[in-house]
Amino acid sequence: MQFLPEVQEIYISKLRNHIHNSIYKHGVSEKILRLAKKINIHSMLHSEHMNVPTDMALYCAVLLYCAQAQLAVNEKRIDIKISGDGTYFVDRRLLCAILCESAILASENSEINVALESHGIRITYEGAPPSKIFKRLVHKDRAVMLKIKKCNIYSVFLHLQPTDEKSEKITGAVTLLTDPLSPIKIFTAKI
Repeated sequence: MQFLPEVQEIYISKLRNHIHNSIYKHGVSEKILRLAKKINIHSMLHSEHMNVPTDMALYCAVLLYCAQAQLAVNEKRIDIKISGDGTYFVDRRLLCAILCESAILASENSEINVALESHGIRITYEGAPPSKIFKRLVHKDRAVMLKIKKCNIYSVFLHLQPTDEKSEKITGAVTLLTDPLSPIKIFTAKI
């Protein structure tokens, strides 16, 4: 039996090949980061969930503090508040994209609240309305998005399954900030 790749797989592989060649010839640029973001979002939306046990407080803290540092380089200041703890099964790539998009959409000098609850995680921010990409990412994870009336406050609730399993290793902040193609650099780039 012969395997014929789907159209999405061909599209992603051609984009990845183009990125590799461009980085080899010219280095990392804004165009490369835009294409890498496009690939990541496309592959997230067209792939199945890869849920792994994750210490959510630590994972959210590492991602949001790295996003905060990256946005500070781009002259945008946000505050972060994380409450609760626990280990949950979560698709890390999807959660990383949702947290970074929340940081980008948050208004200057506002706060992003991440509350870990018994059956999920609530991400609340004040700022711009959700983009089409953000809405697609949220709906991919079957999450609920709310807007508080007469304010620009948006809240996303992701239903997660708690677990007693040990959390898998989390990439360190130094790696996320120094790697030019890390998810933090890709999703928070000034494009």
